[in-house]
Amino acid sequence: MEKQEILNHIEDLSSQQLYEAISEGVVTMDDLVDTEKLGITKRREINAYLKADDEAWKSANNSGTVTAIEDYKTKFPKGKHIKDADGTIANISSIVAAKKDDEAWQKTDKNNRNSLNSYLNDFPNGNHVTEANEALGKIRRERIQTIKNVKNKLPYFLVQDIRDGKLSFEDLEGELNPQFIEFLRENIDKDIWNGVPLVLPEGRQDEVDPNHTEVYFWGVPGSGKTCALGSVLSTADHKGYLTKIKDGSGFNYATQLKNIFNPGKVDVLPPPTSDASTQYLPIELTNLENGKIISVSILEVAGEVFKDFYRLSDDPQKVSSNHPNLEHLLASNNRKIHFFFVDYSLDDRRDNDNLKQSDYLKAAASYFDESKVFEKNTDAIYLVITKSDMMESNDANSVKEYLNGSKCASLTTALRNQCKKNHINLGNLIGLRFSIGEVCLGGKLCIHNPETSEHILDILFRKVAQNN
Repeated sequence: MEKQEILNHIEDLSSQQLYEAISEGVVTMDDLVDTEKLGITKRREINAYLKADDEAWKSANNSGTVTAIEDYKTKFPKGKHIKDADGTIANISSIVAAKKDDEAWQKTDKNNRNSLNSYLNDFPNGNHVTEANEALGKIRRERIQTIKNVKNKLPYFLVQDIRDGKLSFEDLEGELNPQFIEFLRENIDKDIWNGVPLVLPEGRQDEVDPNHTEVYFWGVPGSGKTCALGSVLSTADHKGYLTKIKDGSGFNYATQLKNIFNPGKVDVLPPPTSDASTQYLPIELTNLENGKIISVSILEVAGEVFKDFYRLSDDPQKVSSNHPNLEHLLASNNRKIHFFFVDYSLDDRRDNDNLKQSDYLKAAASYFDESKVFEKNTDAIYLVITKSDMMESNDANSVKEYLNGSKCASLTTALRNQCKKNHINLGNLIGLRFSIGEVCLGGKLCIHNPETSEHILDILFRKVAQNN
């Protein structure tokens, strides 16, 4: 009720109602008395209510407990001190939460990664989050410092140090996976440490089969797309999905790729391949669940293409023949799926031209902003983070944060806009993590893990099947 309405009906309202009006601040006792309509009995009853309210609040507030204050609110739901009660409860809860936070931090082992992560999981917005992250950073730096002279040492030089007596296999225990140590022990006298080079086809390659879905593997030089492709083909072969590698110019290269990895075993990764040309690898995959065969033409896009994107902004006269060749491929009427590989470990590494991966990705973004290559026949676009096992976390939020971070936000934005513009992936750009497994010794040895390759194969079975 409004103030004037209360003053006009003092005789009709109970003492309880008038007390509540005073408590809520609608009227004052002086307002009621000034009307000369407030009888002595009602006045005494109202004062009794107000006194009981004040005494109950004083007692509850002095107790300093949430239970007592909640009890006050129950007894006086429209009391004078409801706002004070809510504020006090919030303050007490904050103090209790801060106390629990501080106690948990005191019990946290600042030199133990699991203990620190446990604190961060329990108190993601705690008072000591910065300290916890700083402690984790220190542990990470100390760990890297401890193992860098072993784990990042190239196998050839490591086995040479062992032969020379500078190190022993026992020195490696606790620093390397026992499988790597055993592999080094078994092959110490063999000349295998540079890996088997992949032989690319020479001369003009075959034309892309018009009945295939084209699957593009994009990436800057050194982005890991070749090993990623080898992992996918190897996984398909070991799972029984790889029905056929089609005859032609890409037959030998595809066969070599599938033989790079043996799941669960240590393999020597091949040396870098030339980024000068796009490789065409037509294959057939069989879905063992339904027996359906899909025909796929994998196109491993030349890393030189990303340099061409950069040259388009710098000096178009320097663009290689890869650029028009690629545009010719992209203009086909075949259905298309695109995987863009971004190497998590390449963030700040400069190439021989003093350029970083992010420079090439920004140049590619400028190209794709105006490009029409996705306007027709594109079924999906994926941005894939290779070497994702090096990330602090592999959850979806971490992948999203990285793709939207400073290193590749420009390409992410350009591809996302293409997805929206051309209704690809229901208008969404999809981010994936990718890892070939546990890699060590300068990226030369690997224990293959097919998990993320299986995910890509699952995508192919689902997406390509929709076209048949």
